[in-house]
Amino acid sequence: VEEQISSDGTRKWLFRFPPRGAGRPVEIETVYIPEEGRGTLCISSQVGCTLTCSFCHTGTQKLVRNLTAEEILAQLLTARDRLGDFPDRDTPDGAVVPAEGRKVSNIVMMGMGEPLYNFEAVKK
Repeated sequence: VEEQISSDGTRKWLFRFPPRGAGRPVEIETVYIPEEGRGTLCISSQVGCTLTCSFCHTGTQKLVRNLTAEEILAQLLTARDRLGDFPDRDTPDGAVVPAEGRKVSNIVMMGMGEPLYNFEAVKK
């Protein structure tokens, strides 16, 4: 995992997952956006995308594969670990903590890919 931290507390993680079958290793990103009353985690569901939404760069990349349920969950667990968002963990220096205390309060499937095209893995 590689991590970038913005001056406003936004964090971006680049994940590299091993190859599956005859494929090659793949990369996806996950983004954490802290705000006063909440912390939003944007999770990816696919590597690339078949849609060409005008607002999204991922649509310019071809679909490589769907993420597994384990790869989707790994994004949440890694983010919570890096943010110290487990009981009895220290908060990293510079982390913005929402008023409720939980760093990850919202999870949105707005990373790479269209989650409904990978519904079986997403619903797990």
